[in-house]
Amino acid sequence: MKKLTVIFSFIILSSFVGYIFIYKPHADQMQLEAVVVNLEADDRLRKQAITDLKEIADSGHAVAQYRYAELLLRDGNVSEALPYLEKSSEQGELISKELLGLTYLESQDVEQKVVGLQQIHSAARQGLPTSQLYLGMCFDDGDCGFPKNQYLSTYWLEKAFKNGEVSAKLFLEGRDKSEILNINVETETQLVLCTMLPTECQ
Repeated sequence: MKKLTVIFSFIILSSFVGYIFIYKPHADQMQLEAVVVNLEADDRLRKQAITDLKEIADSGHAVAQYRYAELLLRDGNVSEALPYLEKSSEQGELISKELLGLTYLESQDVEQKVVGLQQIHSAARQGLPTSQLYLGMCFDDGDCGFPKNQYLSTYWLEKAFKNGEVSAKLFLEGRDKSEILNINVETETQLVLCTMLPTECQ
């Protein structure tokens, strides 16, 4: 009987802990989804939705931080958006890391461009296909604020394609993929960073 009581107590305790750690975030997610839907509504609902979204973002919700930063960027408020993207990125939100990187790459400051490349590279390394595609395309033409590198271009396009970015296949046609077999991605990336900002190599 005592063993049964212990098991029953454990089940109740597990259910309670599960409620706290599973359903509470689920409730936050439902609230966030309701807010996001209202962002496309009329002006009155939209204003309230933005206020609610900011409140959720300020409470530390990574997805809300990304969504709020996205709104700020659309309105041209880059300096206000960056802290939200940084906080969301620190929580592991890869899409925030990517958007943070893209935002930094828009800067005229070379140091910020380096940080931008590092952010996108980090998201790509962690498996975000859109970051992989972006790097592959940018290393191919050199028009994204960092130098061309065919090895890195082929490497990232191949990764993006394997992760479901079918458009990467168009850029891979006619390339010798064997050239990436012996590439050290980190070393090649560091060489690019050194080209952009020599102090990165000292």
